[in-house]
Amino acid sequence: SDVAQFAQLINQLDTEKGEFTPFQRDYFTYLQTFLISLSGKFTEGIAQYQQLINTTRFDDIRYRALYSIINNYAVNRDFYNGSVYMERLSAMRDSIDDSSLLAQGDLTVGLFYTASGQYQLGYEQADLLLSRQLKPRNECLARHMKVEAFVLDTSLSVDEPFMDDAIAFCSPHGELLYAAFVTSNKVRHLIDSKRLDQAQQTLTTISDAVIASQYSRIMAQYYQLDAEI
Repeated sequence: SDVAQFAQLINQLDTEKGEFTPFQRDYFTYLQTFLISLSGKFTEGIAQYQQLINTTRFDDIRYRALYSIINNYAVNRDFYNGSVYMERLSAMRDSIDDSSLLAQGDLTVGLFYTASGQYQLGYEQADLLLSRQLKPRNECLARHMKVEAFVLDTSLSVDEPFMDDAIAFCSPHGELLYAAFVTSNKVRHLIDSKRLDQAQQTLTTISDAVIASQYSRIMAQYYQLDAEI
């Protein structure tokens, strides 16, 4: 979740790419494109993912690129094209054996639902995922997805203890970025509840993590919330 550290890793791998197998070359291309997206260049990332989807002969790589391009479309609020790639992701599901990879695809579907305003579907997808045995990173993301759904949909009950539990779960597992996203949703809830002092105190707890992440999405959320308090 640290963009600078990830960029350093990519630069190191770039010096070794001459020795890569075909699978490793395609996976490295995927990681390079992921970094482009992580840096906030989502449209450029979409173009790179499209090329990889159309050229790789490895199902696992194509599946990763599919759920990643869906995420980029969601950020760009291009829900039509995102839905097109959701169908392609679903069609590939039976060809993937890696349960963690499948979980990541399912998480992306849920996040797409919440991004497109289909909060009830996102909430249900999160509950479905949390009923399974997940890796800590995926469980953290599923918790974040559930929080985002019930904070943004007024028809769903806000579960404040669940938010606190999600933050407490993500942070010790090193998922500081997702912990920051959950915290920002908690701040949103506190602002909506007119508890501005508590919102300001809560927002302050993630200031260092947000700045260190250099991730455009969480930084934009942070500064928007700060301006509203």
